[in-house]
Amino acid sequence: MKYSEIECEISPQLVAATRWLISRKEYSIWKQPETEQNRRIDVWAGEVSMQYGIEKPTVVIDKSFSPSYTPWEHKIRLNKVSVVSLFHEFAHAIQVRTGKPKMESEVWARTFSCKLFKTASPLNYRRACERKTLLFTLDDEVRA
Repeated sequence: MKYSEIECEISPQLVAATRWLISRKEYSIWKQPETEQNRRIDVWAGEVSMQYGIEKPTVVIDKSFSPSYTPWEHKIRLNKVSVVSLFHEFAHAIQVRTGKPKMESEVWARTFSCKLFKTASPLNYRRACERKTLLFTLDDEVRA
């Protein structure tokens, strides 16, 4: 089974918030100063948290950590601005705080992050696949 075959609803509101986060050209999150990157991530996390009915997690960018979600702190740590890692770790926050979906957490987090990235920005998703910068893609076989 491939990640693309796993059910994972991506709402239009989630896509809109994500497109704002990674908007094109000179407004792209990757071309912003660090303070603006952090602000955008914080706004995105707030919007998406409201959509899922959870408290907004704290998001910290710290090069000394690997990307992770710490449930007891409700904190996402990223080692750089990586939207796929942000989406992946946010998926874990959704799972922990809502108890849904009832499936292996890494499988759903991988599916959620890739489907959200592809839906919100097909061109950037395709480029990331071509450059092999993603650890997994929707075309990969599921691995736990």
